Amino acid sequence: MNARPRDVVGRLRAVWLVLLLVIAGTACGLETPSGPVLSARAIEAAAVNSHSSGGQALIIRQWGRTVHESYADSFGPAHRHRVFSITKSLAAMACFAAAKDGWLSLDEHVADTITEWKSHPVKSTITVRMLLDQTAGIAAGFPALYAPKLKDKAAAAIRLPIVFAPGTQFDYGPSFFEVLETLLSRKLKSRQMSARQWIIASVLTPAGATVGADWRTDRSGREYLSSGAMMTARDLVAVGEVILARGKVGLRTVFPSRYLVEASQGSQANPMYGLSFWSNRNASGPSAREVSVEEILGREFARGFWQAACLSTAAPDDLLAMLGSGGVRVYIVPSRGLVVVRLGNGTSFNDSTFLARLFSAAR
Repeated sequence: MNARPRDVVGRLRAVWLVLLLVIAGTACGLETPSGPVLSARAIEAAAVNSHSSGGQALIIRQWGRTVHESYADSFGPAHRHRVFSITKSLAAMACFAAAKDGWLSLDEHVADTITEWKSHPVKSTITVRMLLDQTAGIAAGFPALYAPKLKDKAAAAIRLPIVFAPGTQFDYGPSFFEVLETLLSRKLKSRQMSARQWIIASVLTPAGATVGADWRTDRSGREYLSSGAMMTARDLVAVGEVILARGKVGLRTVFPSRYLVEASQGSQANPMYGLSFWSNRNASGPSAREVSVEEILGREFARGFWQAACLSTAAPDDLLAMLGSGGVRVYIVPSRGLVVVRLGNGTSFNDSTFLARLFSAAR
């Protein structure tokens, strides 16, 4: 029997609805699970480890579902926590968005905007990418930039001396991102926006995330991009989901996925760190060696130190991480459809121990 026109239209609408849901799910990184999923036992083991090492919040989402969410007694979903160096990754994603819009290139010379560097034989060769990779060669700047009651961190950052040839050495510190803040602020002046406002507009708002007003500043009111944002665990999950979805929110492109590919590859100086993200890419290598990042940052290491370094040999090698002091973490694992957010205080948290628990009983 022939279907009535109204039935045909209804069926066509149903088919289109299914197709749209499939397309939207794929764009959001919520594809049907095709690999191991976390077991309840592994999730519980990881939660116990997080709590026993000073954890205040833990959220685990896999394939678009929250499979665990817990808080310490003094914490809750609305509690904002300083995310420390995860601020660097937020700034990097804002740079990716600016590159998408065409007013910034990761390979442009910083001196094109910070013209004080134009005549310097070495600083004039530094690129935005080197700032994000923390291989720009200027001094890390901890004492100079984190001095109490610092009035003008931009001037202090610009004046820092060269200590390595740009691109040759990884050296972790605030200097690179405070130079970046100066560059973004100058470029954004015509838009009457600050770097912080651009991060909110280009990354956080599309993700559905918010940030506290009490962002760390110097005495002149300039926000730090090396550290200082205040966010809830759920806000960090929202940012992590954008990364999991390869730079997309639904059908909207926040930034092109190629920047996450480049981040996962690291730099020649440090394959474990690229564009402000930590990578586990070396985990499956024959010489893989776990390092506790928080214990070693601030110390100088020869280039060879990083060539086989990873966060965890138990975790997949496509894991990307945003790391903040005191065990503040966002782990993103595309092959597992996974976003993990952990907030905490103290120094007893260890990435390799936590991740070994989390991935110990995958099925």
